[in-house]
Amino acid sequence: MSDKEADIVYRLRIRGTDVIFYVLLELQSTLDHTMPFRLLQYMVEVWRDAYNNTPEKERKRKGFRLPAIVPAILYNSEGGWTARRSFREYQPEPWEVEKMITNIERTLDEMQRQARTEGKAEGKIEGKIEGKVETAKAALREGLDVDVVCRITGLSRETVMELKKTLEN
Repeated sequence: MSDKEADIVYRLRIRGTDVIFYVLLELQSTLDHTMPFRLLQYMVEVWRDAYNNTPEKERKRKGFRLPAIVPAILYNSEGGWTARRSFREYQPEPWEVEKMITNIERTLDEMQRQARTEGKAEGKIEGKIEGKVETAKAALREGLDVDVVCRITGLSRETVMELKKTLEN
C-alpha cells in the first residue's frame, strides 16, 4: 500500500457562524507520529484560504473572525492509532505555558495587567528617589555635610556630590 492521504473539507453555517469540518483520511500503511503538527499545518492553510478569500474591508473590521475548524482523522490500520491525539501532546513539558500558547487573549490581558503593576511600582520607586533627591538638595542648601546627607537619604556619595555640583553652578 502506498502512502496516501485525502482531505475532505465541509463548510457548514450554524446559527450564522461558519464552521469548517476538516476530515483527513489517512490511507497509510505506517503511522505518522507528526500527525498533530501536520494537521495544524493543514488547518492553518484552511484559515489562510478563508482569510485570503474574505474582502479586505471585512477582514479589517473589529468583528472579523476566522471560521472554527473541527478536525477529524480517519486512520486505517490494524494496529490502531498509537500516535499523539492532540497538538498539545506534541509540545514539550512543562504545560504551564499551555495557556499562553492556546489563549493569546488571556496572555495579552496578563501582560497588560503586569505592565500596569510594574508601571505603578516603577512610579513609586521613581517618586521615592525624587523625594530623596529633593531632601538631599534641601539639606545641601542648608550646608549639611555630604556624608550626613548620604546617611539621611540613603543616596550614594557620588549622587550627592553630583547634586552638590549642580547646586553650586
